[in-house]
Amino acid sequence: MRRLYYLLIIVALHGCAHVDEQWFYVSGASLQEFDRHRQLSQAFATKTLPRLSYDDREFVVTGHRIRDGEGVVLAFRSFAPGRFLVVDQASFLKITSFLPRTRLDPGMEIQLPDSNGTVVFLSTSSSNMPGGTGCFGYASHGSIKVHDVSAAQINVTVDLHFRLSSPLGFSDECNERNVRGAYVLSRLRLQELTPWQGATGNTLHDETIAR
Repeated sequence: MRRLYYLLIIVALHGCAHVDEQWFYVSGASLQEFDRHRQLSQAFATKTLPRLSYDDREFVVTGHRIRDGEGVVLAFRSFAPGRFLVVDQASFLKITSFLPRTRLDPGMEIQLPDSNGTVVFLSTSSSNMPGGTGCFGYASHGSIKVHDVSAAQINVTVDLHFRLSSPLGFSDECNERNVRGAYVLSRLRLQELTPWQGATGNTLHDETIAR
């Protein structure tokens, strides 16, 4: 049954014709739960990740919330509504990166692990049962390289390797994942973010479904 749930997520994310995807970045920002990210990323690095409590499983969603800060946040959002727009089959994949830098300049390259505090968080789950399926984790090594920079957008190349775990503690469901490619990120202001993008929603599902 556990393998079936995971398979449904993979099918929804990669086999659906109506996937909604977006790359963007926010200046003067940070992660709302930055201290929790530091704890969990260290636990992943040392292979001492504890089994998450029921409330902690929601971190696969709340971990992508963005607040004001002194860094730059790069983000990817992908929503798959499922076959025939069946809500129960909807799923999401999110990547949120915090770079402790006041600005990004062409030619800048961040190597991971980064002693300055860069955090790159990835999670995927059912939109209807967030934290009840899927995987989450951190980029253990890789790079983010900045190319063109303008007032409206930046071009980046990413080559990231993630260590992943199941929020339910299922050891056979989540292993590793690579994210590679060149992307154009539109600049958004913190005040205009929707719950799907990184603001706090009225309900958790406001943050798991693209609207």
